[in-house]
Amino acid sequence: YCGIMEWQKQRVLQFQNTTKSVFVLATQNQQQQNPTTSTTASLTPPATPAVVILNAKPFTDEGVDRVLQLAPHWRQYQNNDKYSKFDLGSLASDDALPVGVDISVICPADAKDIAKYSSQKFYLLRETPEIYRAATLPFVQSIPSSALQWVYNILEHTAEAEKIVYENDTFVMVPDSKWNGQDLDSLYTLAIVHSREIASLRDLNDQHLPMLRDILNNGLEALHTKYGMHRNQLRVFVHYLPSFWHLHVHFAAHTGTAFDSNWSVGKAILLEDIIDNIERDGHYYQRTAITIQVGAQHPASPHYLKAGLLE
Repeated sequence: YCGIMEWQKQRVLQFQNTTKSVFVLATQNQQQQNPTTSTTASLTPPATPAVVILNAKPFTDEGVDRVLQLAPHWRQYQNNDKYSKFDLGSLASDDALPVGVDISVICPADAKDIAKYSSQKFYLLRETPEIYRAATLPFVQSIPSSALQWVYNILEHTAEAEKIVYENDTFVMVPDSKWNGQDLDSLYTLAIVHSREIASLRDLNDQHLPMLRDILNNGLEALHTKYGMHRNQLRVFVHYLPSFWHLHVHFAAHTGTAFDSNWSVGKAILLEDIIDNIERDGHYYQRTAITIQVGAQHPASPHYLKAGLLE
């Protein structure tokens, strides 16, 4: 035990913006620890190194109430269809408020939005091609086109145009809403295809190989050019089941632990593996079974319940 003395920061070892943590290498002078030690015993007492971990406190009910009460004073800095982002603006110095609050609002929120952010049990299911046609596809076909309006706004440059990282005739790359746009350890971008005919992995075949290679190679090159990120520092993957049913590819740094749940088993499939599978079998994803993760409150759950996959 080093005692409670003044620490001198040597360097920051790591920021974790998602968990609101910072890891610091600090030192404490040996003489500070033992003030009775004679100053003549050592002209330069050795410094004692330590790792200091600072964690921001979680929200309290009172803090949440305070933030919501001040909603008329929030400063909006992004809007796309029903999705908006705010910060506290001039209120950030209010001691009664949590530090560094970044606010996302989905309004109007539908049942899918509410389910997505609700605490719930999750299940791993084996989706065969037959289950896909009987349960998943009817769910996808029931989704109104208005649910993708925010995606079309990006593709048409009517929203978030100033945030575009890269664009060509195949896809548009923008920062994911979870990324702050600065911390490279948690870099996270989405490559959204221009084609509106591809809902998910299940629609891909050998005709889409040039498109997939374009996304992989030009997406990686764009992130290297803009952020200095190398190929072997990035995860490039597709979600299945996706959070929205318009084909998009995730590019995420794997140097940190931010957003770990986004590449969990039953959710993420590496783009290079997808390409390899389709090169071997042009209709691989129409013929194979895929393990999927489904929340009990996912809007597709009734379809899987009817198919006998959930109890």
